[in-house]
Amino acid sequence: VSTQSTGLAMAANVLPFALMFMLLPSSLSYRIQVVDRSLGPGGGSLISHENGTSSFAYNFNPAYFPPPPSGGSDGLVIRIQNKPQPGPHSGLAVVRRVRGASSMRFEHVDDSKLLVTCPGINGSTTEKPSASSPCADDPRILYRPKDQTYYMTYDNCSALDPGTNFSQRVTWNASSKSPWDPVSWAFHNPISHTHPTTAGVSLLLRDDVDGVHFAFIATDNDAGDLYSATSRDLIHWTVNETCLLYTSPSPRDS
Repeated sequence: VSTQSTGLAMAANVLPFALMFMLLPSSLSYRIQVVDRSLGPGGGSLISHENGTSSFAYNFNPAYFPPPPSGGSDGLVIRIQNKPQPGPHSGLAVVRRVRGASSMRFEHVDDSKLLVTCPGINGSTTEKPSASSPCADDPRILYRPKDQTYYMTYDNCSALDPGTNFSQRVTWNASSKSPWDPVSWAFHNPISHTHPTTAGVSLLLRDDVDGVHFAFIATDNDAGDLYSATSRDLIHWTVNETCLLYTSPSPRDS
């Protein structure tokens, strides 16, 4: 999945570049070929204000959720906002794929699809988020077959934790059995109180090993450190305060 300035585009059958480079020996020659590409209405973005598929000006940071084995819809949770201001100005919307599994068309993104409503979504610098009306970004979704539940991590940029300032973000988690329904999501706890500037979390599911699941927590987008946390229910987490990876002197070498 790749992002455009105000829309969302999707490419199929493309390997995660970082993982691929780690696995390839340095002496091996290789070629990358995109074998299939799907475009949205009019040959452009899948979701965009310009082509009428979204009511919001900015649609980005998508997280895909597959359909449950018992039947239902697959789709996307996407970050949306109407003004380009940084900070707490974005919310999350959820849309289903329509017209079959091979279709690249999704429901229209509008207020009825909002999963996280942000008071500053239209660019207001005076309306502040609260516990009942937070702002959010960077959704990531994991399906757990054991309990047939979807778990999502997202950065709550509302600075609701004590001791943090308004610009800091904390990664929270949420769960749902019907992710295409905005009201089905239950919102839980911050994964880490210790690191209030978390820049996203990756989850490792381990039901088939010992039932201890891992979260890997990055503390900054450019030059942060990497920590881990453990959980048995994917809701309550214990952070390991021993850092896994420290930042190198150069942010790009982290």
